[in-house]
Amino acid sequence: MNDLEFTKKVIGVLNEAEVQKVLKKAITHGMVIPGFSKNPAKAPKQTIMMSLSQRSKGEYYYAIILKVMYEFANNEFADNQRFLFVKRWRDNKSEHEKIEEELGQQIEYMKSENSETADTTIVAEEDRNVKLKDVERELVKKITVLQERNKKLQASIQRKKIEADNLNKNFQKAQKENEKQKTEINKLEQQIVELEMSREVLRKEIFEKNSCIKNLLEQIEELSKYREHAPKILCFLKTKEEINFEGCDVTIADRWDLEVKESLAQVVFDEIWYVHKGFQYGDFIEMKENFTCRIQEFTNAQQLVEYIGGQR
Repeated sequence: MNDLEFTKKVIGVLNEAEVQKVLKKAITHGMVIPGFSKNPAKAPKQTIMMSLSQRSKGEYYYAIILKVMYEFANNEFADNQRFLFVKRWRDNKSEHEKIEEELGQQIEYMKSENSETADTTIVAEEDRNVKLKDVERELVKKITVLQERNKKLQASIQRKKIEADNLNKNFQKAQKENEKQKTEINKLEQQIVELEMSREVLRKEIFEKNSCIKNLLEQIEELSKYREHAPKILCFLKTKEEINFEGCDVTIADRWDLEVKESLAQVVFDEIWYVHKGFQYGDFIEMKENFTCRIQEFTNAQQLVEYIGGQR
């Protein structure tokens, strides 16, 4: 492994804050990131790596990076294993093979960490499905209870109506009606109204619960069909617009760097949608070398939207 390859691997294991700190100091030594001269802090790792073979005033960019990291390793990052790789690399050439092995182990560890994160996401999705089923069962139980209450209320209403009819018959037969009978009738009629109102409220509640269950069942059915038939697509896209990817299992990538490359290395995609706007051409060339599936190219997000609309 030469200095250029070593520098690329070390940059790959640095976190974002460390990369930005190294880059900020390297720029003061004459390093320029193509396409990010005005705002180098936003340059992705992959773009930085691609620029390492260039040079400024006779000095290669990778040599500048090694020098800056060596200075940090002797000062504020003296306890940082990643910076100490550089110090050992420059101080003792006889340890190069050992350093390469240790650096490779750290890269493999980072890959395994990304894999565990993906497993956690799958478990969370399974838990969500279990919770949806529990909610469905609870709603079915509540509807059953409401239906039983409705039957009892209907029977009670019928009894009250019969009582009211009997009182009315007695009233017609009686020559004189006292105030007590009128009050009783009024009370019964009011009870009927209240029971009717209660029944209407319960009917609405049952309707709403039925609608809720129907929507949940439809969502479960749609989710099942979606998982079974939806194509798995990787979409390289940089835009603030909201795009409707309904019907497709889409993974969005808004950059192409080592971190993204490693996170997608074990994923199999049916197709790739690549929107060129916002990406460097070098990103596209390197991306193509990492995937064997079909690649659809688009100039901008609008072309992608039109393509998706034509597929439905």
